[in-house]
Amino acid sequence: MLHQNSQEWYVLLSRAPLTHSRRDRTKFNHVLTYSLFPNIAILYPEDWADVKELTTSKSKSTGKTFSKAYVLDRAILADRSAAFRGDFTGPTQRTYAGAVAFGTASPWFWEPARRQVLRWSGVEEDIINRNLEGFGAVNPDIWEKYSTAPGSKDPKPLAPVGTYRPLVTYISRQGGRRSLTKEAHEDLLKAIKERQKTVDFEFQEVDAGKMSKEEQFAIAGRTTIMLGVHGNGLTHLLWMPPTPRSAVIELFCKGGFAHDCECLREWWCIISTLLTPTADMWTATHLGIRHYAVQHDIALTSPNQPKVDYPEDFQSDRITVVGKVVADLIERRLSGKT
Repeated sequence: MLHQNSQEWYVLLSRAPLTHSRRDRTKFNHVLTYSLFPNIAILYPEDWADVKELTTSKSKSTGKTFSKAYVLDRAILADRSAAFRGDFTGPTQRTYAGAVAFGTASPWFWEPARRQVLRWSGVEEDIINRNLEGFGAVNPDIWEKYSTAPGSKDPKPLAPVGTYRPLVTYISRQGGRRSLTKEAHEDLLKAIKERQKTVDFEFQEVDAGKMSKEEQFAIAGRTTIMLGVHGNGLTHLLWMPPTPRSAVIELFCKGGFAHDCECLREWWCIISTLLTPTADMWTATHLGIRHYAVQHDIALTSPNQPKVDYPEDFQSDRITVVGKVVADLIERRLSGKT
């Protein structure tokens, strides 16, 4: 349970088995927890017991009982098992999808978190402000779909497209359990570098496991297009600036697809349900970032994304991709043609 009291935040862990699980293998949980909420306090079951004792006491001499209430001004309760019995989790595969029933949120809802993490990572303000390009955090793809809704108003551009060189970041997972074949990896790099001769963009191949957390966040904050094999390696799209040229290119095996980066996993999934009550609008799109799924030589995007499927090679190191298909996507996206 997450609770805010004035300027302080508390995470209340109500079950003993949770006391160690918040520390993940890659140590992102505590980094993000304290970078986002520097004044946070983690309360464990023992702390709950202390609070319980504070709410009632009894005089041994008179037998009089003194009862008090410990009030939480605002609290979020998460029950994973209960979510699966609701109407929203099944169709969307997201445990937090029921939050959509409470209405819509500002298109800027994620900006305080994105900006806080990037500032903590030492990113300059002019880079952080790149999300003001175009409509500013309002994905044109979303606007085109909902512009006919009652009460809709034409958005006004906040800033022109920047003059900086767009950065294409390839999150390499080579050597891991889920990766491209050696041949596909080399073909992808060759195609992208060849395309740089005719299209002006910066390119970086990164191995996140060899970088500090700050470096990972900072690169994402500068990235215009992020690509890599499907899964948690692309989670850093959360810190990308949503611009008219932004995109995430997720590489799958032939016939494979999952809503990994269209809607991120675990507690981050709540952000995918806040903007619209439609199951086909996922995290990348909600953050103002176009999402592409590439299955070897086929590139698809919403509303024509593939069906969810997990073929034999889905989690293997035998995933393949035609480099030219990705290079073409990059060129078209940066030129504003798709």
